[in-house]
Amino acid sequence: MSGYYAFNWRRYDHAVHPQTPSAIVEMGFLTNASDRRLMTTEPGRVAQGIVGGILAFLASEDLLQNLHFW
Repeated sequence: MSGYYAFNWRRYDHAVHPQTPSAIVEMGFLTNASDRRLMTTEPGRVAQGIVGGILAFLASEDLLQNLHFW
């Protein structure tokens, strides 16, 4: 998605620098009653799902050993 405006730093001043880790996270649709209810009433569950997905990706790419938490 390098052409997407958020990542196209050469074209847009407000885009993310290419050396900055970033992701687009799609959690659901606010127009869907079930998705909206989950996102508005259980934000911790949604956040845990996002963290779990990021950690699963990092593990699949063997990148967790390089991760430093402050």
